[in-house]
Amino acid sequence: MIRISASLVAVGLWLALSGCAEPTVAVDAGTTVAEVRDFQTIKDDARIKLQVARDFLDDQSGLFKHVNVDVYESSVLLTGVVDSGADKLRAVDIVKSVDGVRTVLDEIQVTSDGDFQQAAEDVAIETTIKIRLLDEEEINSVNMRWRSVNGTVYLFGRALNEQEQRDAIEVIKDVKGVRRVINRQFIRPAPG
Repeated sequence: MIRISASLVAVGLWLALSGCAEPTVAVDAGTTVAEVRDFQTIKDDARIKLQVARDFLDDQSGLFKHVNVDVYESSVLLTGVVDSGADKLRAVDIVKSVDGVRTVLDEIQVTSDGDFQQAAEDVAIETTIKIRLLDEEEINSVNMRWRSVNGTVYLFGRALNEQEQRDAIEVIKDVKGVRRVINRQFIRPAPG
């Protein structure tokens, strides 16, 4: 089973890193949904995310374990929890130094709050959001990213119109355990 999973990941990575200019198509639960980003943009975003991960590992201060990195159209959303303002600043500085990064959205929390139980609740919140957004026919969630940190959900990526964004926020607010929603998503219609 592990060999099959690794093969699927390798094929997916190869497709994402190829130079194709067609939109990405995600198939989930019998539904086919096209992502708005083209393969070159996906490739650029993957390269940025990989470089940030490498730089966080090289830093050896624990950023790799504590800071989540999401990249969409060269914008980077940083979430997670660190112990000090210095760690937060170091994470932002590392990301700003990566070639191709257009914008850094710093949502890292500096706190000693949070434990294993809260981390498990955040994973449950993220999973529930995914399921609920996939159930909504009017929400093209393949273009959206979200992270929950201590019950605060950060919405990121792209909404195709204002109504889609409002609907996504309402779905997220209705999930058990969500304390608040921080919207860092932009609105831009699909090309064509």
